[in-house]
Amino acid sequence: MTDFHVWDGVYPSFAAAKAVGPGFDGDIWRDRSLQAARETLALVGSGQPLDYSLRQRNALLPVLTASVLAAQPRVNILDFGGGLGTGYMVLANGIPDAGSKIDYAVIEVDSICRAGEAVFAGRNGPRFLSELPAKGGYDIVLAASVMQYIEEWQSVVARLAGYGASHLLFADMFVGGFQPYVTLQAYYGSSIRHWFFNSAAFIAEVERQGYRLALRATRDARILGQYGPLPMDNFPAELRIPHSSHLLFQRAGA
Repeated sequence: MTDFHVWDGVYPSFAAAKAVGPGFDGDIWRDRSLQAARETLALVGSGQPLDYSLRQRNALLPVLTASVLAAQPRVNILDFGGGLGTGYMVLANGIPDAGSKIDYAVIEVDSICRAGEAVFAGRNGPRFLSELPAKGGYDIVLAASVMQYIEEWQSVVARLAGYGASHLLFADMFVGGFQPYVTLQAYYGSSIRHWFFNSAAFIAEVERQGYRLALRATRDARILGQYGPLPMDNFPAELRIPHSSHLLFQRAGA
């Protein structure tokens, strides 16, 4: 019996790694995400804790948002690749009267935007947009668990930095001290191309856009039902990382 691997293979580029299946465009991801989002939204404001892994994914967002709100009455957040709005749910569960204080825009593909609007129907929630806005005006730009799936990630960094937000937050980043490589992530019959970034190169790219690294923190994830080091025993030791990271940047001069 072959052991299951979350990630498999080491490739120099997206072109060299052959993706298989619909991945995050398929029914399985959408249906699982819808179920999780509805269950999470039902807990918001109940006094019960949200899923630990979800809170870890957004660990810096509530504190950062509260910090901005301490200096101004409203905060404007852009969540690139924000799925069904779970980042907003984490904020709504912790910040009193969040709906009157937070403008929250999620950037996603059309099908996810429609699903997100259905999840929040009749409730305060985020706006769902299928394209990046032409103008800025954001206090916080968030990209959580998404940059690793973008082939030309440098152009996205430049676009997000171009909004001029005081803070850029890249959450759940797979960064290490190795040369960057692409691998294939297994997901219910799909193989999805996935970057493992060189940490210094990624940080330098963001800082080249006029930001400085303010904080790097560890993200503790539950994978295959367990917490702990990432399951990468099938990789050479020099290509493994124990955890993903949250990288918070502040605009120079802000």
